[in-house]
Amino acid sequence: MIRCKSAWIAVASVVAGLLAPLTTARAEMAPPPGTHWLALASSRDLDTAIGAARLYGDDARVLATASGWYAVALTPRPGTLPAIAKAWGWPKLPADALLSAGKAYVDVAWAPKVATLASAEVEIGRSAELRAGDFTVRFGSRRTGETGWIATIALSQAGTPLWSGSKALADMSTTAASQLAVVELDRGNAYPEVVFDAFSGGAHCCTTTYALTAAPAGWSLVELGEHDGGGPAFEDVDGDGAAELVTADESFYYSLDCYACSNPPIRIARLDGTAVVDVSRRPAYVHRLRQDVAGMEFQARLDPEHWKSNGFLGGWVAAKTRLGEGDEAWRRMLPLYDGSSDFGLTQCRDDKPVDDCPPKRQYTLGFLDSLAKLIEEHDYGPLPPSVGE
Repeated sequence: MIRCKSAWIAVASVVAGLLAPLTTARAEMAPPPGTHWLALASSRDLDTAIGAARLYGDDARVLATASGWYAVALTPRPGTLPAIAKAWGWPKLPADALLSAGKAYVDVAWAPKVATLASAEVEIGRSAELRAGDFTVRFGSRRTGETGWIATIALSQAGTPLWSGSKALADMSTTAASQLAVVELDRGNAYPEVVFDAFSGGAHCCTTTYALTAAPAGWSLVELGEHDGGGPAFEDVDGDGAAELVTADESFYYSLDCYACSNPPIRIARLDGTAVVDVSRRPAYVHRLRQDVAGMEFQARLDPEHWKSNGFLGGWVAAKTRLGEGDEAWRRMLPLYDGSSDFGLTQCRDDKPVDDCPPKRQYTLGFLDSLAKLIEEHDYGPLPPSVGE
């Protein structure tokens, strides 16, 4: 179980333990001359370490040590710690980060993995060809005006045509490139999926992602969903060779706090034939949910002010509830949240959908009622017993 107060151990406090059994350290873990690993945190729990590492992107690694701990570190780089910290962006480096020669590191326990077999960014009006083994995708894009374009796709394997067709994308930006990829999303068919997207424009919205898949009745174009900003991340979460779709739960944006202040938990879905199925609460994905919570808690370790933010607290409580730890989280949140906030879910006094409700009949739920409603309506599990106390 991830405990907020004890999951993270300061790097400096465990250095002695990490350096003790040097005889099993592998020489290949030593960084190149003139560089050092940048150690960020340590934990005895792998998912806790991975959750922090995910925040730092492609440069992050989780390194196993000879003492049984896991170190979160950035790949070897030159320079002094102050110089590296000054050049680094988000999230900031922990105050106790340190440079390491890697003597205690014995293996890479986790590193970011690329789930796509091939990918390209295609400007509208241009074309691209992707190959994954002998599977070939020819993708074209043609403007149909200022707000629309047509995607054309031709598939072949070992030179033999498989399918060709087009998709009209009305009211979509012609200045934002389409992200094209070959990725295995469903191992129940003979071919990988071809994924591309289209952007509608706007500050926060919206990217619609499509997957061309070899369904039993023939090739089918499936809409994977419309998402704020970019589309889903593709991760093989359960290690079965097919990638899942990992997204933010956008129902948390603006519901409890401002957009930038919001802390949406992740959702996990997978393609099953032509259906996109939410699998977030299946046992095979629990470790990824724990990593999500650990990442939230690491952010709060970097900036304790998060514990005073309704947006952060709401997402954290929901994510903990989904792990069966909601009662502990709800009790911790109660003395911390801001009860004077104007943010909350809009309701109708006439028991109608909000879209059909006259403005004068609408009202805003408080933070606690809004959070409880989000947890119940978005399948985070039963509300903890302490709700209402």
